[in-house]
Amino acid sequence: MMPVTCPECGKETLCTLVVAVATDALLRGASIPLRSSCHNQEWDADLLEREQLREYLGSTSIRGGVTVPTGQSANIKPATSLPQYSILRHFESGQQV
Repeated sequence: MMPVTCPECGKETLCTLVVAVATDALLRGASIPLRSSCHNQEWDADLLEREQLREYLGSTSIRGGVTVPTGQSANIKPATSLPQYSILRHFESGQQV
């Protein structure tokens, strides 16, 4: 969720965005649709909103579903390469997603 300001009344509301979709749009320079709940109005993010989203995504920790049982160590090793399904792998190799 990201705070957005309604262009009609100026009220700040929360807009739900899918992290992967928003990140992909930022990387490609594609439009990012935002929606205000107060007037149910949709618009494309402007440059300021895109930069705010970029900063917001950079400061948000994205957690996976890894749970370590009490009393056990995680023993998690860092990945040596990106997994096959990683969206970043596609961007690094220049493939279209």
